[in-house]
Amino acid sequence: MYRSQRPVYGVNSSTTFLDRVVMPLSERELAILRYLIRGSTNRQIAQELGITEASLKTHMTRLFQKLGVENRLQARTWAGNHPIDNS
Repeated sequence: MYRSQRPVYGVNSSTTFLDRVVMPLSERELAILRYLIRGSTNRQIAQELGITEASLKTHMTRLFQKLGVENRLQARTWAGNHPIDNS
């Protein structure tokens, strides 16, 4: 696989630290993470993706769960510590 084609993984935060399961992020979750890295607001992200803010919040909740974080700042920090394709 080329580097840009490797899946990005988060963790399942419902497990213990030693038992964490690596979970791949969906394309939608990766897109949202990229917008979070850029500092986009929920409204901006939802408009860019053509979804409602309520749908975006559902996607973000799932993303945060996979990353093992609680908010957008922690998600940005996570992204800064893990290689992702920032395109």
